[in-house]
Amino acid sequence: MIYHILNRQAWEAAREQGQYKPQAFEADGFIHCSDLNQLLGVANRFYASEKDLLVLCIAHAKTDPGLRYENLEGGEELFPHLYGALKLDAVVEILVFETDAQGVFHLPPGLS
Repeated sequence: MIYHILNRQAWEAAREQGQYKPQAFEADGFIHCSDLNQLLGVANRFYASEKDLLVLCIAHAKTDPGLRYENLEGGEELFPHLYGALKLDAVVEILVFETDAQGVFHLPPGLS
């Protein structure tokens, strides 16, 4: 399983379009994803000020061959990147992703 964080509005738009590509896709060329052990670090680093977030739980087996593990920032930790649109049938679960009173993310129930 891999995970992707997005806001509810983006997910609703994806449902209408029948596939998902984030706004940054055109610039990046891929969809940023995380393994479970990376999810909180990514959330707290990049999404701390955002509200109304969801986590997409994506089945590896249902992604096209465009899934690659790589680090494009020069570090050693590899992150899953999906090179292509995310087909909605690859999303096996959608979880609400909220911060606590101090603004820190914790894994949603079912992922911990």
